[in-house]
Amino acid sequence: MLKHKRKYSINYIQPSWDGKKIAISITSQDKEISEIIILDIPSKTRSSEVIKNCWPSGIGGIHWLPDNSGLIYTHIPEIDKNSKNYILNKLVLFIN
Repeated sequence: MLKHKRKYSINYIQPSWDGKKIAISITSQDKEISEIIILDIPSKTRSSEVIKNCWPSGIGGIHWLPDNSGLIYTHIPEIDKNSKNYILNKLVLFIN
């Protein structure tokens, strides 16, 4: 579980092709930049990994690979809105 007591909103959901996992993008305190968590449906568990600094509802979405072995999303290294590099130098990442 997420250890802090913030309120989160779900801003993007993408099930895997086989329906066994769901990638859920959550955001806190009305921020646009999100975190992605992965739920395993058969075991009813959440992956311990939290993918940070992404914005699937605004840039690129979340895409499962055809064999469900991982997903592709856009990572945003600079999330400070006051930085001149905000939302620059984005990366497309693959997680498996």
